[in-house]
Amino acid sequence: MEIVHTPVLLQECLDYLSPVGELFEKNALMIDSTLGEGGHSFAFLSKFPGLHIIGLDADKNIQARARKRLALFGE
Repeated sequence: MEIVHTPVLLQECLDYLSPVGELFEKNALMIDSTLGEGGHSFAFLSKFPGLHIIGLDADKNIQARARKRLALFGE
């Protein structure tokens, strides 16, 4: 799948919005309210495999692209 959008300030988001502490990392929930193609969510799920993310986007086509990109992380 060709990725059209490059996430902005990705490293800064990972640095400042990452779960803290072992217990929190295992039970953390994040809401990505600007899901787009799922670039930020992909990076967070890659770094924190136990993280749960709810992704929101109004565009049904982009939701499908994000779902495909994030499928390897499960539901």
